Amino acid sequence: MNTRSFLILIILFTALIQACKKDEPPELLLDSKEINSHLYSVYFVNNNTGWIVGDNDTIYKTNDGGQKWSASASGTDKKLVSVCFPDEYTGYCVGEDGIIIKTINGGKSWKIIHEWQTGNLNAVTFLDDNTGIVIGDVGCILRTENGGKTWSYIKVGTQNALRSIDFIDKTTGYIVGWAGAILKTVDSGKTWTLINGPDLWMESVCFIDLNNGYVIGEELPFTNSSLLKTTDGGITWTTVLGSSDKALTSAFFTSTETGYLTGLKGYLLKTTNGGDNWITIESNTTKDLYSVFFPTKNIGYVVGINGTIIKLSE
Repeated sequence: MNTRSFLILIILFTALIQACKKDEPPELLLDSKEINSHLYSVYFVNNNTGWIVGDNDTIYKTNDGGQKWSASASGTDKKLVSVCFPDEYTGYCVGEDGIIIKTINGGKSWKIIHEWQTGNLNAVTFLDDNTGIVIGDVGCILRTENGGKTWSYIKVGTQNALRSIDFIDKTTGYIVGWAGAILKTVDSGKTWTLINGPDLWMESVCFIDLNNGYVIGEELPFTNSSLLKTTDGGITWTTVLGSSDKALTSAFFTSTETGYLTGLKGYLLKTTNGGDNWITIESNTTKDLYSVFFPTKNIGYVVGINGTIIKLSE
């Protein structure tokens, strides 16, 4: 056999191995054993280091990809529903009764830095070390440019609850909420434009690039969920996953083709063709799942009620 033929065989063998590779099955890390609280949000800065938050002072951190979790006191007894870390040491959580808390030591200790007086806060994101945006009930958008020392209230054209926020880059982002509320910014959240959205109660938004994005919407809160897609930056929306009696809760796409959905009663879905088709992933639980996050395209985490934590590997 000459060298050229040998190299061709090696290439064909490698391609065959890649074609036969399959996603690893979901790994149920915890289920009502060490953590009993309902978990609503998960955030990882890399494949191993991450945080989960939930009911009644619940904040846990892992340094080993979810095998072990250590608790820290949040300094509040409020329900925490969203967590974000701009870096490994600085993090923020928001939640019930307008609470915003911050850590500067990787979650070892937390301090209340702001309390909004007009309802719950539902999501937080940071664009860099200083610039962050928080959204909540009654059309609330709060923005900081100094790491949470002060917050500015941004008035927008809706009083509906705002539920989810996602930025494509440091300038362009989207917010979705109830009763068809979709807002877009192109100046890092300084101003927001209300755009026409589907007449649904939207719970989650995820954009892949400037054109392609997805929202989860419901006819009424927690009934008959649908997944909608835009390919023109939110101008028009098309249903890619029709009405489901299993309420969907969160969406996350790792690329233009690959995405994941979570839902109640252990509902976990995956697409590999941009949402055209979906397969059900056996989650190994019947617990409600509320949040999915991928720090890299190959490793992801899902959290839900009663301390449910699932690890996904591609």
